[in-house]
Amino acid sequence: MVLLLLLLAVTVLLNVFFVANWLSGLEQGGAGAYLQKLQMLLTPGLAAYGFYTAVRIRRSTPIADTGLREAGKAVAELVRQVNPPRHVDVRLGKRLGSRAYVTGAPRKPIVVLGPELLALHSMPGERKAVFDAVVRHELAHVHAGDLWWYQLATVLRFSNLSTGFFALLVLWLDVLLDRGDVTSFLVSTLRLAALTLVTELIARAFLRAREHAADLHAAEFGVEGLLAAVKAHETDQTRSVVRSWLRHHPGADERSQALTNPLRLLASPMGQVSLGAAAAGTAFVTLQDMLLSGDAEDRSTPIITGVAIGIPLTLFAAFCLWRGAWQEDRNRLRPLFTAAALLAGLVIGSHLPLYTRIFDQAPIGVPIAPSVLLALALGTFGLCWWLDALGTSWRRTDPSASRMPSFLTYAVPCACVAGGWLFAVLWTWSARLRGVYLGCPTEEARNLPICQSSTQQSDVAVTVARDFGITFWSILTAVVVAVALVVPRYLRTH
Repeated sequence: MVLLLLLLAVTVLLNVFFVANWLSGLEQGGAGAYLQKLQMLLTPGLAAYGFYTAVRIRRSTPIADTGLREAGKAVAELVRQVNPPRHVDVRLGKRLGSRAYVTGAPRKPIVVLGPELLALHSMPGERKAVFDAVVRHELAHVHAGDLWWYQLATVLRFSNLSTGFFALLVLWLDVLLDRGDVTSFLVSTLRLAALTLVTELIARAFLRAREHAADLHAAEFGVEGLLAAVKAHETDQTRSVVRSWLRHHPGADERSQALTNPLRLLASPMGQVSLGAAAAGTAFVTLQDMLLSGDAEDRSTPIITGVAIGIPLTLFAAFCLWRGAWQEDRNRLRPLFTAAALLAGLVIGSHLPLYTRIFDQAPIGVPIAPSVLLALALGTFGLCWWLDALGTSWRRTDPSASRMPSFLTYAVPCACVAGGWLFAVLWTWSARLRGVYLGCPTEEARNLPICQSSTQQSDVAVTVARDFGITFWSILTAVVVAVALVVPRYLRTH
């Protein structure tokens, strides 16, 4: 859940920074215009969340003012049992039916319950168990303190939507003022819609993970009532694959499986891995565009970009693989599937941003060339296999995961070194080759040796291999990769 929230925050902020940089560049306004556009893009998210929360609170009534004294006592008893760290204001939402939710400020949480749900408190058997389970689930959000995370995620979601709206408006104004053509507008709109959708899917994946965490906390008081409450809302629509991606809450069958087998939550779905890789692919292009000076001899920017984005991407993939390594029914092909999801997400995500500032010179996206795709495939598969081998080797020495801090202490720095070096090499090669593809058609570059060569891909590969060959960081990475696999085996024999 924390990984998804960090991924959401980084994706939204990069999008906002990029669009603010783009809008300020259109006006040639410098740093002042950039900060103004940044504020303009972030403020609507916070304002929309405040308005949304105020409306939800206004539509509810304190349960003490409704005359439902017995229901209020039943809820108060459940609050006493759960014992959340904050005082909870319980309210009635007349339009909620049998649903419930938590809202309000993190320090002043409000639990809003529907009238049909409150009516179950006096009914015997399974219905009373459903009432207890639902209320405990909402109180679990308060007890876990995840209202802070929910508030941040909601503000980021609204900021993402407002950023997409402003970018679309500018694109349309560009067409109206005859500074752009309709074809470019349609292509840019598709990219913008896809980028906004990817960010929204990440947000919804976080919200579903948050619900799973609350379910597991509430299940400490008994899982039967929760299962009954979940199955009461189970329909054919909740099993739809499309709906499972678009829902804020997990489907009934997914929640039932997680409650009966909580270990399945350790395995991150391949869809989440693809979303993380797509966000990283977008971040590669966005960060490079923000750092690129336009100098043809600028060789450091792709390296800095590869390291800055490659390290968090590696850790994201690592935790997905390491969490699944302790599953009893883990799939041995999971490293291959993870690598495929990373490759697809990176390639697709790198072609989503709007290209603006120095379009003629910026190496944009991952070139769709067989040699580049093959190198990316081999690199991501090797990285995923190595990360999975780390987790699997350690699991043999620590099957109960009792020494997880020790594992992370040595595995995380190793993953940072290996992933940072690998993506610095891959992105530098991709960026330089893309620069050749964009620059050689221009009149100024046609006489350059690289542009006249018939083996441009191999020439760029040789140059990158020469730059990253026998260097300190390459030797250090090779040593780290080898030693990291030996440590768990050494622990098993001593």
